[in-house]
Amino acid sequence: MTQVFRVNKFNYISAILIAAVLFQGFDYVQNSDWHETNGIFGGSVYALTATADGHILAGTLNSGVYISDNNGKNWVQTNLNNVSVYDFAISGEAVFAASQDGIYRSTNNGRNWSSVNSGLDEIRVQAIHYVNDNLFAATQVGGIYRSTNNGDSWTAINEGIPLRFAYSITSDNHGNIYAGISNGVYHSSNNGDSWDRLGTGFPNIRTNSIMANANGIYAATQDGILHSRNDGDTWTDVSSGLGNRDVFGLAYNKGSMYAGTREGVYSSSNNGRRWTLSGWSENAVYSVTSNGNWVFIGGGPGVYYLD
Repeated sequence: MTQVFRVNKFNYISAILIAAVLFQGFDYVQNSDWHETNGIFGGSVYALTATADGHILAGTLNSGVYISDNNGKNWVQTNLNNVSVYDFAISGEAVFAASQDGIYRSTNNGRNWSSVNSGLDEIRVQAIHYVNDNLFAATQVGGIYRSTNNGDSWTAINEGIPLRFAYSITSDNHGNIYAGISNGVYHSSNNGDSWDRLGTGFPNIRTNSIMANANGIYAATQDGILHSRNDGDTWTDVSSGLGNRDVFGLAYNKGSMYAGTREGVYSSSNNGRRWTLSGWSENAVYSVTSNGNWVFIGGGPGVYYLD
């Protein structure tokens, strides 16, 4: 016998309305802690740096650098306005931008830029870092370059690096330098004069970003996050809870870590042992930074902050 179920039209419509409200409520809760800054609407933000005084630089895809002096309440596009910018470094009063068209320097807090590519045989620069009174640049097919004169000239320093596809670079509190190459992470303890490939447990995979703090070294890769507590001798996967393992950037703020992924931003309050979605899941997050008070993320829709 076939059973016939009768649906009350009023109850049916009510159920749809309630579901819609709940869905909208879920969307609101998911993103309620993050606030959109007033600008760079629709621009993909690939690089961010922020200082405690409210000064922020945003590097975008194809549209160069934007600057904010008030934690993102207002943005101004700089004269570097037609290239893709992937990273920033601060050296005293100078700021440097790594771009698809080489390295740019600003001597007025990012408002105006000029090219400083002398000695760069490969101008597709993926990352830039300042340490030990020198600048270090990771390039797409030229490996690592160093400048000892604040960017006036550059020299390739690839002894010990067989593959020259470099994507990221950072340092620890002891001045040791770590570079993410296409087949792993390399380390230099002599200011880049020579490099060694680090430890066991690290796959032959691109490292999008490296972060070093008191808890060790963290590598954000195309397939999760790896952590080393012994200066890179051994590595452990610490990606538990990540909904997407393609991780673009990492930041640390007030005891928590933040990871930007292809499907939003995740946070960890236990040094990466477990990750949870941190309220933003609508778009890819390409860059993450902190000014010690707020966390800023950049992605497809622009720049957002968590206070």
